[in-house]
This record gives sequence, structure tokens and C-alpha cells, in this order.
Amino acid sequence: MEELKISANTLSNWSTGKSIPSLEKAFKLADLLGVKVDDLYER
Repeated sequence: MEELKISANTLSNWSTGKSIPSLEKAFKLADLLGVKVDDLYER
């Protein structure tokens, strides 16, 4: 969270689908996790 500069609440909202990260944050998150941005989203 520190690397993304987001709160725990924001991360929770992303993981539960209440909100989605901006494109910039999605790319940073994918990079931190070692995955592609596509992998962050359900199809």
C-alpha cells in the first residue's frame, strides 16, 4: 500500500469490487505483484 500511496480502505474496496484502481495505479499494482494488468480484472 505504501508503494501505491493508497489506504487500506482503498485496497479493500478494490479487492471487493466496490471500486477499481485508476489505470496508473493498476499498472503499478501489476508491476508490484509481477503480473499483467489483465490479470487484475475478472473476465
